[in-house]
Amino acid sequence: MTKSKLSLLISSSVLALVLVYFYSGVSIESKISTSCIPGNPISITVNNYSFRTVRNVHLKFHLYKEGISDNKLEAPNVIFNRIVKPFSNTSLCYGNDYTKTNTGYNQSQKLDMGNILDGIRATAEFKKSHEVYVDVKSINYID
Repeated sequence: MTKSKLSLLISSSVLALVLVYFYSGVSIESKISTSCIPGNPISITVNNYSFRTVRNVHLKFHLYKEGISDNKLEAPNVIFNRIVKPFSNTSLCYGNDYTKTNTGYNQSQKLDMGNILDGIRATAEFKKSHEVYVDVKSINYID
């Protein structure tokens, strides 16, 4: 093996190790989304950039209205209970009585196109005045 090929091999290996070190792990994205069903506008995505399978993630939500730091969620502790394979992601939508009331959700309403569009509009309005943040309490893996 020539000196230049050996140098290239070593450089590539070091770069790969650095990338794995800095870009591996699990990250959580949270947002208020109109793609969720009305009443459950909080979208949580777990991105698994590791070689291990995520079993579940214990989260604490913070939902603020108009920049005031009073949490609008009565039960902010949630378990994201979906398995996330290595190098993949999964999303779920969440809500509670507050989000259902403030996005016009009515469980007794018949779901038709008009009601769905009304729910999307209400969620878009809700999104303008609310922000969601998530703290990761723990991540559990399948051994």
